[in-house]
Amino acid sequence: MINVTDRGKNNRVLVHESYRIGSFDLVIDGDDNEIFFDHPLHIAPGDSVNISVFGSGNRIHVGAIYRKSLIIHCVDGFQCKIGDLSSFHELYISTNEPSSVTIGKDCLFAMGIKIYPTDFHKIIHRGERINTPRPITIGDKVWLCEGVMVLSGAEIGNGCVIGAGAVVSNRVPRRSVAVGNPAYVIRSDIDWEP
Repeated sequence: MINVTDRGKNNRVLVHESYRIGSFDLVIDGDDNEIFFDHPLHIAPGDSVNISVFGSGNRIHVGAIYRKSLIIHCVDGFQCKIGDLSSFHELYISTNEPSSVTIGKDCLFAMGIKIYPTDFHKIIHRGERINTPRPITIGDKVWLCEGVMVLSGAEIGNGCVIGAGAVVSNRVPRRSVAVGNPAYVIRSDIDWEP
């Protein structure tokens, strides 16, 4: 069942007609937002989606996903696109400024995955901000192991594996294994299978 609370105006919500879902709570507190689940969702009873949209002009597009827990909190001007056929055991995306997150198709995210395209507080050095939001891009067929944190400016290429507890804030080339804090590449030219 979808529980929609819309406290704004001109908001568009689209959920594919053949979705299967356990619990879906959507709160919109702003205007001119788009939240599209434009393919079937494959969500078992007991699973949940929780999206809170505060502010205006946010665009969230989610493809066909197999998931356990997806939580998104955002404010004005957030752009989020999640590709088809990905599985999220526990994914939390949060931002407090205009920013963007793109996740490709056929990804596998374990427990405790956090994605933060902003730092939530401004850091000023000699009168100039040094930590402006930067887009996060995660390619196709990426496996994020338990407890991975993806920060502003991260780019994870197609076919990568990010080890448990890693913190990614830089570029990880395609088909690489990266571990640690900050994440660094330990193996290249890999393939992985679920």
